[in-house]
Amino acid sequence: MTPAFRDYSFTNKKGSVGIVETPFGYHVIRVDATRNNQTVLKLATFGIKIVPSEATESDFFQKAEQFALAISKTDDYSELAKENNYTLKSAVV
Repeated sequence: MTPAFRDYSFTNKKGSVGIVETPFGYHVIRVDATRNNQTVLKLATFGIKIVPSEATESDFFQKAEQFALAISKTDDYSELAKENNYTLKSAVV
């Protein structure tokens, strides 16, 4: 079944009459009955690259440097992370 023929047959309501062109010629189609009507949901996915501003990069770099300096002064970096509301994650994946 060609896409044009299929689309007309399955998207029109009972009683619809129309002419469809396919690679095999022109077809007069009349929809006599429909069944198994289902609600269809069409989805779209799009993506966009999120680039932080220079100020945001600078802020995060400064916080990382301060955290690294604070770690060098203490043995318990997990407590330091809790104080700064940071979540520690393992580097091994």
